[in-house]
Amino acid sequence: MNKLSKNLLLMLETWYFTILKMVLIALYSVVVSAYSNDGLEKSIRKAGWIGNWLMVNPLLVIGSAAVLAIIYQGAYKFLVKISMSVKNKDDVATQLVVALDIPVNKKRERFAKEVNNFVRLNDSKTKTKHRIFKAITKPEEQSILILDSLASFLKTTYSDVDFKVGLMSIKNNKIDDWKYFLPITKPPQTSLEVLGSKESTISRCLESKQTEIVSDIKKEIKKQRNGLTDDIRYVKGNTSEKEHGSQICYPIISVTTKKIIYVITISASKKNFFNENELHTYKWILERFATRIALEHSLECLLYNRL
Repeated sequence: MNKLSKNLLLMLETWYFTILKMVLIALYSVVVSAYSNDGLEKSIRKAGWIGNWLMVNPLLVIGSAAVLAIIYQGAYKFLVKISMSVKNKDDVATQLVVALDIPVNKKRERFAKEVNNFVRLNDSKTKTKHRIFKAITKPEEQSILILDSLASFLKTTYSDVDFKVGLMSIKNNKIDDWKYFLPITKPPQTSLEVLGSKESTISRCLESKQTEIVSDIKKEIKKQRNGLTDDIRYVKGNTSEKEHGSQICYPIISVTTKKIIYVITISASKKNFFNENELHTYKWILERFATRIALEHSLECLLYNRL
């Protein structure tokens, strides 16, 4: 289907198809003009039964021209949409790989440097294995890099949308604190107390242990303004009632305790950017980053002897 759509789109954009369109438009113009020009009408009727048929069916001829124009425009837009969709998927995959390489390369760089100091420079007297392990891992720094790479991936892939990316730490299945939040110039507007209410998207995520999506933030805020309490999935807090956008919350679950340790939160400046129809894609992408954050969490627990 993808190959066929590309070939059809290429055909519609060729110079000879453009000439064909111009010829058809010219013929239709002549036929339509003949309905008000006796001399032109007689000339067309000389073409035989086709000419006579054209002259006695003006409504059908004009109507078919309009229908063909609509079909052509619809087909062209559909093919362009498919072609762009395929291109975007390729771009997403490329940008995802680039983003995931950032924290990996940083850790590799630290690892190589510490091993070089320990082995080649004979630094074993001043650095114990524990200190080397701590210098190599740096889980908190790595977690920041992973979150930075996620924000960079989103902004590079979807340049026409603004994003806020956060990582909320969770303790005893309750909101603890923001571990990281980007951009740092636009900190969270809503207090932790309000975010802890059962109607918030994060709280919904904690309750369901599933990815939660709010496709239209303004719509959810309007529910509260109108006094509706059913199925509210977003708390207003200090958010402006005029704010547009959508939000997603993704839980990171410990493989040992089976409890949620973090929630990745992302808000987009465009409504319906996050929507239920694309839930599988979002989960697949976020899982790539969540796995790496969970690994750093385990390293952090190992370093500080806490779970």
